[in-house]
Amino acid sequence: MVELRADLTDRFISDHPDAAARVLEQMAADDIGNWLPSLPLHQACRVLERTLPAYAGRALSDMDSRYAAELFGCLSSTTAAAILRACTPSRRRDLLARMNPSTSTQIRMLLNFAEDSVGYWMQANVFVLPQDIPVEEALRRLGGEPGQLDTETLLVLDRDRILRGGVSVATLLRASPDKLIAEILSPVPYAVPARMSLMGVQHHEAWQSWQWLPVINKLRQFVGLLRHIDMHHGLEQLTRAHPAGRSPTDGMELAKVYGETLLALFGTFSEVFLPRKDRRE
Repeated sequence: MVELRADLTDRFISDHPDAAARVLEQMAADDIGNWLPSLPLHQACRVLERTLPAYAGRALSDMDSRYAAELFGCLSSTTAAAILRACTPSRRRDLLARMNPSTSTQIRMLLNFAEDSVGYWMQANVFVLPQDIPVEEALRRLGGEPGQLDTETLLVLDRDRILRGGVSVATLLRASPDKLIAEILSPVPYAVPARMSLMGVQHHEAWQSWQWLPVINKLRQFVGLLRHIDMHHGLEQLTRAHPAGRSPTDGMELAKVYGETLLALFGTFSEVFLPRKDRRE
């Protein structure tokens, strides 16, 4: 019976990974901590790849660190980085330290942003909704969300973390409980790249009617939210730090931004390619 149940679970995840992700998003953290380790590693990773990062981050927050680090080793780098952004800074540092050097280096490169970039000043841990759940489930998740929401419009993503639009709380309350979010969302016409300079986004036309902007990576996946107030705070801080108008990524500052990454890459190279007697201990 146990083998049959495991086989059914394996088939369900293989055939319906999005449905499995929806189930995980509704589970309590303790239940996730018991369920995920019971799966083959590749199946646990398959579910996490289709789970929205905010929920995956919460799921891994109290999980055994060694097992969680092992999970990150089989996730794509972009998924791993997205999930780590939803974790606390201390948890993020702990998990990165436990990963093998090559995995850790790839993820760090995606997590690190220059001080004058949009990504440095964005809010990464944002409440979002998947487009494939019904309104009733969306309201349940909203009711269980601690703290105050960053926006009146809730952003909606697909399972590839692509921004598909937004939906207001008022719209959710008026909609039929069994309607899918995808059926009631409205377009969100603007998004800015995470690597874009903060200076370059300050005159964006969206600020005339929006108090925030979605932030995306080079794959057009949602990675965070830039609030108008945070942009101004960042620009003021950059102006004080660089009164002559130089970008913090100019000259020596550029070397400072990328120095750690280059060192980490060299460390990865030596770990993978050099015989142990040639490595610096």
